[in-house]
Amino acid sequence: MTKINKIKFLILPVAAIFVFNLSASAQSAGFIKNSERPLYKSETDEKAQCYVFNKYVVKTYLKTNEKEDIGTGEGYEIEIFRRDAKGELKKSCEASADALLNLKNVEGNEPGGVLGDLFFVRRNVFPDGGDLDVYDLKTGKVVFTTEFSEWDGYDMNITNAKFLNYRQWSKKDGLLKNCAQAKQWKKQGLGIGWLQTKRLDLLTKKEVSVGALRCISVQ
Repeated sequence: MTKINKIKFLILPVAAIFVFNLSASAQSAGFIKNSERPLYKSETDEKAQCYVFNKYVVKTYLKTNEKEDIGTGEGYEIEIFRRDAKGELKKSCEASADALLNLKNVEGNEPGGVLGDLFFVRRNVFPDGGDLDVYDLKTGKVVFTTEFSEWDGYDMNITNAKFLNYRQWSKKDGLLKNCAQAKQWKKQGLGIGWLQTKRLDLLTKKEVSVGALRCISVQ
């Protein structure tokens, strides 16, 4: 996370009150746009939730942990079970078989949703970005890991039930002539960061860059 770490350092002075308040971040975390919608969601506990999908049952438990260099944060422990297609939706949340996947809350996990046999997990989520893991629920293994940023308000999304779209900090700077606001930002004492839109083919796991670099202001 070289580029993300660099940007984190730059924005800490103005974002300190937000940086590791994962309580609000985790509780408001939603599934990736256009991922599968749950067929059923339990409403029994603020900290323990159950989501029933077509093939899987996802249970999340909100936990608090301590970060030595930042303070207290929250994230989710996540368990995933195979769903009995013949069972009642509500009773699916009573799954007692061994979990297909059991993720401890080590790095501020946030569930990102299900698509077919894939499960998405956000980690290390800060205001300027984080990490994303893609799990294959047939094997329980991570099949793709990447960095992402939603700093400019761009929401990660899925298109054509096949492509995952997101942005990440560019490892190279764009041309200032292509950034109309560059002079104004510099006068205001702001820096310039560059974001690249990425597209991941969820079938082949190949990632490509899409479009030109996008400039944004940073502290």
